[in-house]
This record gives sequence, structure tokens and C-alpha cells, in this order.
Amino acid sequence: MESWLNNLFWSWMLIFLRASGFVLMIPVLSVRQVPIFVRVALSAIFAYLISLMSPVAVAMPENWLDTCLLMAAEVLVGLLIGFFIRLLFYGFEMAGQIITMETGLAMSTLFNPFEGTSTPLFSSLMFYFSVLIFLALDLHHEVVAAFFRSYEVIPPGGAVMSDTLATEVIARSVKLFWVALEMAAPIICVSFMVTLMFAVFGRAVPQMNVFILSFPIRVLASIVVFGLSANLFFSYIYQYFSYLPGDISGLIRTLGGV
Repeated sequence: MESWLNNLFWSWMLIFLRASGFVLMIPVLSVRQVPIFVRVALSAIFAYLISLMSPVAVAMPENWLDTCLLMAAEVLVGLLIGFFIRLLFYGFEMAGQIITMETGLAMSTLFNPFEGTSTPLFSSLMFYFSVLIFLALDLHHEVVAAFFRSYEVIPPGGAVMSDTLATEVIARSVKLFWVALEMAAPIICVSFMVTLMFAVFGRAVPQMNVFILSFPIRVLASIVVFGLSANLFFSYIYQYFSYLPGDISGLIRTLGGV
């Protein structure tokens, strides 16, 4: 019994904890519509498959403190890999928030069933668009495969928290703002041009109520440009998603101290 606990169950438990953190963070699987028992079952299946593909033998620590620290480290590794993927979706949602603010529809919200909250209109649209592209490009399989390969570089208890890792995560977070601004740039330009045009009209015709007249034109122009920019949004999302497998591999190598 003791041998079984040390060699099989304990190793499976560590893999299960990392898989649970991973499933908890990645898009599609982390939404509220996926029941908790389904996420737990997926984590257990991942752990079973990984234990079959690459058996991991980890001795159980002798004291409870080391045991808790090792379990927390595995959960943290799974959360970090999932969070690294989720950051890209945050960038797309932020682009939608910027577009909503520039359009003047900040008060209009749409219930997002994935998050269970009301989010800005264009933010929800960008999230749905990015999820569809994510699934259409078969990246969910690539992401799961990358997680399976993480055990070749990071065995249980082998994660290394270094300055390089912190720098990489911070750089990824900073890139989120660049992604949002780059995708929202057409709408920002249209909003600026409409504001500039009505500022000139306001100086030429002081009796004109610039605010009232500019609002519907700004909304209409922004919606038209948003529709015309759909192919541009797709190209940006496709470009950033194409870098995702390599970025995850780089993160895993950094976590493994390679």
C-alpha cells in the first residue's frame, strides 16, 4: 500500500493538480457553462494519459510542509501556463473595450454567458470572434499537446521561478496593451476625424449643437468601419495566434530552467 501511494497515486496527484490549474485558466474550458465536475474529469483524464505516456516517479516528501509546497508549486505551474494563453484573449477584449469607448456606446452592455457578467458590446464580439478563430485553427489541440509536452521539460517539482520568467510574463502583459491599441486603431482614427470635423463646424457655426449632432454620426461611422475592418481583425488575431505555440514552448523552457 505504501509503495502504491508513493509510486502511483502521489505521482498521479501531482499531475492532476497541474492539469487542474491549466484547465481552470485556459479559454473555452474555463467558462461558467462548463460544469465543475467536467473540469475535474478532464483534469483527471489528462493526468491519467500523461502518466501512461511518460510515467513520472516522485517520492512523497517526509513532512507535510514540503508536501503542501510541492502541491502548490504544481498548481501554480498549471495556472501560469493557462494564464499565459488567456492573456492574449484579454488583449482582444481590451481592444473591444477601447472600440466601445471611442464609439460612444460605453453604456450599452451585452450579457456574456462565458463570464456570467455584462460586458461592453464590442468587447463581447471580439471575444466571440477570437474564440471561433481559436477553435477553427485547431489551437485547442495545440495548447493541450504543449501542456502534455511540458512534463518532458518540467517534471513535478522541477519548476524554476527566475527573473527571466518574471520578465517574460511582464513583457507578455505589456504586449496586451499593444495588441488592443493596434486592433482598435481604425476606430480611434475615425472617432478622431469625426471629432475634428465637428470641432471645425462648431467654430464656423457657433449655433450648432456639436455634441448632439456628432454622436449619431460617430456611432454610425464607427460601426461601418468596424464591419469593414473584420478582415483586418481576423488577420491580427490569426497572426497573434500563430505565435502562441512557440510562446508556450518558450514559457515552458523558462519554467524548466532550460
